[in-house]
Amino acid sequence: MGFATKIATAAAFAVMTAASASAQQSVTFSTTGCFAGTPTSGCTHSSADGFFSFTGAGSSSHSLTSGVAQTVNLGLFGVTGPNTGPGVNDNFNLWLAFTNPPGVTQNDAATVSGKLQGANNVTLDFTNNGLQNVFTYGDGGTLQLSVADHVFPGAGSAQLQGTLLYTAGSITSAPEPGSMALLATGLMGLVPTVRRRK
Repeated sequence: MGFATKIATAAAFAVMTAASASAQQSVTFSTTGCFAGTPTSGCTHSSADGFFSFTGAGSSSHSLTSGVAQTVNLGLFGVTGPNTGPGVNDNFNLWLAFTNPPGVTQNDAATVSGKLQGANNVTLDFTNNGLQNVFTYGDGGTLQLSVADHVFPGAGSAQLQGTLLYTAGSITSAPEPGSMALLATGLMGLVPTVRRRK
């Protein structure tokens, strides 16, 4: 293998390593569910009729790979009963507070509808067929959060789940220190070859 080829190989390896690192993203967030009010003002975690409740998820971190969807728990939604009234129609808001990336808070409304009586179902129906928020990073990458609707066949509780999908940006990031160290190591390995050629 020629000297120039070795240099090119070492450089290509460093670039590939840097590209691989840029295809990763980490996110950290917590959730709050309010049937009335907001997380900072008068939030109520159970419905006025007492049939529904929500326990938010504490701060959780997730390491994402570009193009690979990941399912995450968003909190525990509970249904009690039976409801012997004419039915239910309560509003519910899911709030997400991100600490990484910082300063991002999103919410989406859902309507709890149906009748919890016998075999009748109760549906947690998010607008737009589920929460569809897209967050944009400085490198042009995006994070999409989707939350599917949920049907409760009877009293009980279930994890409200969402899907995170990260798409890496097109902006080329500078090689990380680790990548530069690999390149330096490769170049140092070529020193004996250069000396022998001289």
